[in-house]
Amino acid sequence: MTVIIHSCFSQLHFDIDQNETANDTESEDNDVNCKNDMKLIDGVENVEEPKQGMVFNSLDEIALHYRKYGKQQGFAVVQKNERKNTSGHTCYITLSCASQGTRKASSSKPIQTTRTGCKACLNARLVNTKWYATNVSAKHNHDLSPGKARYFRCNKNLDSTAKRKLLINDRAGISMSKSYNSLIVEAGGYEHLEFGEKDCRNFIAKSRHLRLGTGGAGALCDYFKRMQAINNNLYFAIDFDDDCRYEMSFAPFVGVNHHGQSILLGAALISSEDTKTFVWLFETWLNCMNERAPSAIITDQNRAMKNAIRKVFPNTRHRWCLWHILKKLLEKFGSHSQYHAIKGAIRSCVYESQTRDEFDANWQSLLDCYNLRDNAWLCGLYSERTFWVPAYLKDVFWAGMTTTQRSESMNAFFYGYVHSSTTLKELWINTIVLCVETILVLVLPEELF
Repeated sequence: MTVIIHSCFSQLHFDIDQNETANDTESEDNDVNCKNDMKLIDGVENVEEPKQGMVFNSLDEIALHYRKYGKQQGFAVVQKNERKNTSGHTCYITLSCASQGTRKASSSKPIQTTRTGCKACLNARLVNTKWYATNVSAKHNHDLSPGKARYFRCNKNLDSTAKRKLLINDRAGISMSKSYNSLIVEAGGYEHLEFGEKDCRNFIAKSRHLRLGTGGAGALCDYFKRMQAINNNLYFAIDFDDDCRYEMSFAPFVGVNHHGQSILLGAALISSEDTKTFVWLFETWLNCMNERAPSAIITDQNRAMKNAIRKVFPNTRHRWCLWHILKKLLEKFGSHSQYHAIKGAIRSCVYESQTRDEFDANWQSLLDCYNLRDNAWLCGLYSERTFWVPAYLKDVFWAGMTTTQRSESMNAFFYGYVHSSTTLKELWINTIVLCVETILVLVLPEELF
């Protein structure tokens, strides 16, 4: 049995981060510490204009400062192009006016847009543990609206305290209008709130959707039991998550039958993607399979999953998705002057090497040819070559697969049935109907009950 597991097919998001991400320039002159850059003028917080050389303690600090400055001046802020270092941490960032760029309108359906090609932005880089503003452009090519700034998406923030009060009032049967008015009074006026009534209504609507309601958990379990009585092949397990999360990853188990067809062997709704969660998931799946472990598993390059597989399936051959690894070549070498030559050499080494010795020799040659012996990413890949290099994986039957493509295809199939508004009951009823081999594993947060 060969199984493909892809942990991050889809997440049921209930609080969506609207920030975008991005890439840009450096320079580090005239260090200006900005810990005391916010002053009160006539009782109103005044945010100092960002300048080249300002120093911040964290990425969150510099982003908060620029958003507050944008709110004060009257423009919305988006996070653009970020660049990561070899260890995977963000080292360059661009924060820009939301009116940056242009959008081409469709000829069949014109689109209204506020993008004016504005160049106002702030670039920052990480040096040791500090963030430095390296390039700041403050000139806008459009009118600013300080009075409307609180309505910009980037300035809206429904904090945890407000959420808790809204949930308590909703469960007590208090109307949204009264709940929102009480928040206005408590804040000293609506202008002091970072959210509107519509944001509150959306939050409560999503919370109600997630909530199973009184007796809902028992009803869901009873449904599973009735289905199990009809079909002995049904298996389900429920565990509780103390973190009470609002978003969970949906992970399908996809296999291949003797006709070469993809089949859904099971599905999991997991509250986190750490080693402990994956161990529980794999042990539960192994139990429902009568302790018969798969002979081979293909996954993406997930460390937590790798550790869990090694613990629960010690005799199963584990393989990483080759497509996901080679996809990173652009990220790792896109700025290299010999990118295309390096990409071709690596792909040739991977696909054309017929034996382990041949791969090792070709790999060492390309490292010498392009002076890449100090590249940490390539060194890491080579040390774990038994997980992804075809020449090292010929001793196991893989049903013609080297990637998680079948799992991705199954994911695409689910997109028609699973979305951010899908309730838990609808999700699992649909999954039962869609399963060819009906095996379900379910993790539900305690808050639902």
